[in-house]
Amino acid sequence: METELLGTQDDDAVAAGVGASVKKRRWVPIAIAGIVLAGLATAAGVWAWNIHLDHQALDTWQEAHDAAMKTCTITATDDLDALLKTGDALEDQTVVAKVKDAQAAMPTVKPGEAPTSRAERLDEADALNTKTHECTKATKTLNKAISDLTAAVNEDAQARLDAAVKAATNQITAGNEAIKAAEKKVADDKVRTSAQTTLDALQKLVNKKVGQDASWKTKADHAKALSEKTTQAKDAITKVTDAKVAWEKAQADTQATQAGTNSATGAGTGGGGTTWNGNTTGNTWGGNTAGGSWNGNTNGGNTNSGGSQNLGESGYWYNHNFPEYSYDEDGHRHHQIQPDENGIWVDHLDPIP
Repeated sequence: METELLGTQDDDAVAAGVGASVKKRRWVPIAIAGIVLAGLATAAGVWAWNIHLDHQALDTWQEAHDAAMKTCTITATDDLDALLKTGDALEDQTVVAKVKDAQAAMPTVKPGEAPTSRAERLDEADALNTKTHECTKATKTLNKAISDLTAAVNEDAQARLDAAVKAATNQITAGNEAIKAAEKKVADDKVRTSAQTTLDALQKLVNKKVGQDASWKTKADHAKALSEKTTQAKDAITKVTDAKVAWEKAQADTQATQAGTNSATGAGTGGGGTTWNGNTTGNTWGGNTAGGSWNGNTNGGNTNSGGSQNLGESGYWYNHNFPEYSYDEDGHRHHQIQPDENGIWVDHLDPIP
């Protein structure tokens, strides 16, 4: 009986031990799985973190690259090109040279692609940041040089504008005098009218004030317009003076023709006297005997409104009531000669040495 009881207890104990062992074996895979999952989670976290750092490095590189490109790229503009071109005409080329030197000294950055590794991205970002700093300093130097050049060009433009205004004003004064002097002394008065219109247009340009604070380009444009219109006015006035000279020559030619005709008539009378305007002078035309009179008095008589004649130093007879010589605008002198058909004394057409 005891034996059976003991045997029974052993079986129960064995069964209990077997159950516990089975239960332990069931937890092993679960524990392993947990460990694996934990490892995977850790690995995933590390991988995700690395990805984050890689993206962060890429962003850092991109920002540095964009900043360098923006700071170190100098875009050529029409205004700067025009400024440099105008500056080439300056007497002092120092300011121009400084701008060109500053342009040449500007660091350059070429567009590029980000490196593949995180470390390379960060290293290159540092280098780009350094380049941006250098470009910032170089840009300040360039801007200062451009400012100095602008001031020099503006000063030169103001001087040129002042000179253009002065030249235009002088031309207007001379032109008005020439137009007035040619009044009723040109064959066609349209030449005077046209010249006056040109002078009026020039005067409007002169009246258009350009302030000291105007840009150099505005001053340069106005000076150019003034110079062009002044040249046009000068050409127009030249036409007026040429027309006046032509008119005066025509008048002189007419007088010379009349004088020649009268001289021939007088020479044909012959005898002891020459008839002029129906009066006997008592002298041959151009004779050497003094004491006679022109225009209505007989030889030896008293002078009348025609005036007596005297033999001048040049050998020409002249009316002593008037100067023996007259001088034209060119400085040539002309001797007084015999009266015309109306009894008026005129100047010799050819200059007298």
